Amino acid sequence: MSFSSFALFLIASVGVVCVAIQAALLWRFLRAQMVRPSRPVPAISILKPLAGCDDGLTENLTSFAELDYPEYEVLLGVHREDDPAVPVARQMIERWPGRFRLVLQQGAPGLNPKVNQLITLAKAAQHEVLLVSDASVRVGNGYLPEIAARLEDPKVGLVTHIFAAEGERTLGSLFDNVYVVSHFAAGTIAARDAGGQTLVNGKSNAFRRADLEAMGGFDAVRDYAAEDFILGLWVSSKLQKRVCFARYTPATISVRRSIAEYLKRYQRWSLLQRTGGGYLVYLLQVMMYPLLLATLGLILSPSWVGLGWWLGIAFGKSALDVTQAKMLRKSSLSPLAFVLGPVNDMLIAWIFLYGLLFDTVVWRGTVMKVTWGTKLVPRADSTDHWKQT
Repeated sequence: MSFSSFALFLIASVGVVCVAIQAALLWRFLRAQMVRPSRPVPAISILKPLAGCDDGLTENLTSFAELDYPEYEVLLGVHREDDPAVPVARQMIERWPGRFRLVLQQGAPGLNPKVNQLITLAKAAQHEVLLVSDASVRVGNGYLPEIAARLEDPKVGLVTHIFAAEGERTLGSLFDNVYVVSHFAAGTIAARDAGGQTLVNGKSNAFRRADLEAMGGFDAVRDYAAEDFILGLWVSSKLQKRVCFARYTPATISVRRSIAEYLKRYQRWSLLQRTGGGYLVYLLQVMMYPLLLATLGLILSPSWVGLGWWLGIAFGKSALDVTQAKMLRKSSLSPLAFVLGPVNDMLIAWIFLYGLLFDTVVWRGTVMKVTWGTKLVPRADSTDHWKQT
């Protein structure tokens, strides 16, 4: 085995240790108790931007209908009246007329289609606590009370969550859900506890309206691809407050995603990570993808020893991913999650390389060029793509 190959295998082995530390930090986080509010709680407006029928959309929305909270509303936002999500939204309103409202987007002031919806939703909201919750999110009792409890601390400017990921019936969704729990949920806690970085996930973010407006409101992030990440940074830099991770763990549902859809989804996320955190931070993440390094080592110096080392790294990492998933999920994972873990890691390696090499993504049918700080700019050769129809 050559020296360069040995070095790559050694670094990859250290990467597996880093993933093990990440799993330990997740376990410690999940041991904490959820907090309950100690005084009368504020009314909450839940803002749900919808775009098409996400997997399990009816069940996801139904989970918000009768939560253990005295006063809240759920605003279902759509870009246009013929959106496929509208019939589901109307079913919710018909069944729970005092709980759900349908809100049609007014105008398209920015380049981020989700933020355009949030601008309209925030204006339509009646209450002073605004909770952004994606269509794929499914929750239960305990979700809203803990948000209210965390916001009792005046030094907290944003409450966010990590997620379990459930529901897979296709290989693409299986890979998707394992990626969410291992690389994003567990990785977010590790970034905070070991790296001192606060990574906000836009699937569930709660603000006081006054704090959001002090940062410029959603309108201020209308041209950023990672509006959640930017707002998380501004909570510290503009408000001198902090982001709080609630202990309650919602689920995000992926059921029938294809491999191609899985790749496209996380290519966008990888690009946002690189343009948001910079090259150095992004490249350091390769330690969390040890199979990429091990594969390079095996290619440089093929041998039986190298193959054995590669297999140890591949299935050691796979076992850690499955372990992290079991910590978060209510349902059990298919054995395929372990067996095909190395395949998923090689797909993730491509996703990682995409974020390193490219600067455009397709989001909701729109071609986007992402620049530093996740700022969006129209592509000169595809101006028409930026117009929402």
